[in-house]
Amino acid sequence: MKKFLFLISALTLMFAASCQKPEEEGGQGGNEQNSTPELIVDRTVYSVANGDGVLNIPVDATSKTVKVSIVGDAKDWISYKETKAETKAELETHIVVLSYSANPIATAREGSVTISMDNLSETVTIKQAAAKAKITVSETSRRMNPRGDSFFVTVTANDDYTVSPSADWLTCNKETGEIKATLNGSGAFRTGKVVFASKAETDVTAEVTVTQKAANVDPELINILAIGDATTEEYVDYFLGVLGSMGYTKIHVANIPFNGKTLAETATALAGKEKVEIHACLDGATFFAADTLVSEVLTPDDWDAIVIQPSFDKAGDYDAASLASIVNTIRAYCEFTPLYWNMTWAYKATSTAAGFKAYKNDQLAMYTAIADVANTVAANKEFAGVIPLGTLIQNLRTSYIEDNVTGDDDKLSPNIGKLVAAYLWGQVLTGKNPLGVTTPFAPALRYDPDCVPAMQEAFANALAKPFEVTKATQYPPYVLSVPEAEAKALIEAAGKKFEDYVAAPFIVMHYGFYNSQNGNYLTCSVFKGSNDGNMNKFAATHIIPKNEIPNGTLLVVLDGWQYRPEGWVTLSTKNDGKDGRPSRPGNVSTSVVEVNDTWWGTFTYRAFNISKVSGTPTADEMKAVGTKFGIYLPKTATNNGLQDYENGTWNW
Repeated sequence: MKKFLFLISALTLMFAASCQKPEEEGGQGGNEQNSTPELIVDRTVYSVANGDGVLNIPVDATSKTVKVSIVGDAKDWISYKETKAETKAELETHIVVLSYSANPIATAREGSVTISMDNLSETVTIKQAAAKAKITVSETSRRMNPRGDSFFVTVTANDDYTVSPSADWLTCNKETGEIKATLNGSGAFRTGKVVFASKAETDVTAEVTVTQKAANVDPELINILAIGDATTEEYVDYFLGVLGSMGYTKIHVANIPFNGKTLAETATALAGKEKVEIHACLDGATFFAADTLVSEVLTPDDWDAIVIQPSFDKAGDYDAASLASIVNTIRAYCEFTPLYWNMTWAYKATSTAAGFKAYKNDQLAMYTAIADVANTVAANKEFAGVIPLGTLIQNLRTSYIEDNVTGDDDKLSPNIGKLVAAYLWGQVLTGKNPLGVTTPFAPALRYDPDCVPAMQEAFANALAKPFEVTKATQYPPYVLSVPEAEAKALIEAAGKKFEDYVAAPFIVMHYGFYNSQNGNYLTCSVFKGSNDGNMNKFAATHIIPKNEIPNGTLLVVLDGWQYRPEGWVTLSTKNDGKDGRPSRPGNVSTSVVEVNDTWWGTFTYRAFNISKVSGTPTADEMKAVGTKFGIYLPKTATNNGLQDYENGTWNW
């Protein structure tokens, strides 16, 4: 019996063993990894809302780890956070956690995520809903210049959009945001719109409303009003001449001067009931009117342009509230007249004006402050533009004209200073080039034609870069001295060898002369506006320091011509023969003079006034005046040549 029971038990155990599942290679049964790799994602496509969110993706795998990769541009808005693991019977269940950012655009987007294990991978696509369409513009309205104008708007949209001007006189460049209006020659006020509409939701729009006063279409009529400092009157006579050369015959230019007033004081004076002075010119006849109400000046609204100019020494101080008050007062009478800001100039470097102290007597610091204010005003949509006069003057100061475009009183000097100011006003306020007419305006006083390239360059650069200085590159040509054959004959007649010397080029300014009894400035219509009758008889070199004219130098002058070797002990010394100071040198007509210690005496600087021995040079003779006088340096000298202008100095 026992044997039978034992046999039954053994058979039972054998049967049970034969029914048990064998273990997978590398696993331990139950919860261990299956030998056949498996990777199963719950879904391959997920749709999410357009806002920020978190997405959990269940993944079953026969591995304890899975790799997650964000594909391409989806990295910009989908991020991997973590993977959570749960153990099942034979597979590891992983919860891949992703985060996604809000969709900023009005178009649905999708991105891909790759989940991989060993050689297996699955791609999951995430589709995100579009955002609601939005479109805005940087400004919603603008007054346009009656003669035609343009400005730029910034369009912010989360979708592509269309641009639709409402009138044929309006255009808009979608790429740049530039809105242009043509001249309003209709004779009536007009309004137009530029509509920006979302392509995704066409009912989502933004609009810019453009208003434009009727232009003065009379080609001979112009009305300009200036408000502010009286320095605008300095060049009004030239401005009238410039306008006349441009074809205007009916000219009304007026100025309400608020000399020395801050913007706050000007705002108060304009807004109050006090009466003001009016300085005006009507069709060439000037007049002065005291006790005039501002309202009488501003009405009727027939001004083509109104120019606001700050007080001279306050031009570097920006007062937004006061400027807004001035604009509001003007707009109460002249709602659509174009406004301009006249950018004044910095003081002369040697100025003793009290206001210069605010800039630590630093010309460039003053200019920078003035330019910064002008640049800020230019961004104000109430203003049609800025007249960059301060930049034009500063540009000229980098030329050989240097700091002589203004006088010692810091006012613009005729003919260059006032002339370029008038040109610039004509260009900006009319939109026409005053230098492009058949006969550009030129004042009665003479000015050196060699100045013209520097003037034109400074003018063009100020228009191109109105708030920064552009260094001059145009200089008058160096004079190459007396013709070689004549110089050789004179030098050898003086017992010298011509081949031992080299001609030194120099620059001359026509129609001007120095008088060292009065100082070191040049009496010249270009800079000082002098009416001295002797100006037309002379040309003058630049001031040359002693080290550039060494002993042994030969000074050569042709027959019938003479030079006066002006001299200065220091550039601030006057040669008046008083208190031990030297007297002014006389004219020299000797053909050849050799420089030595006696010739220099106590002087450390020299300049040469060149003239005929008698009479006034003709225009052709004046043009060639530099060939009547020569400076010949010995080749053995340590300093063998005058410095180029950029390394030297002029002291007109």
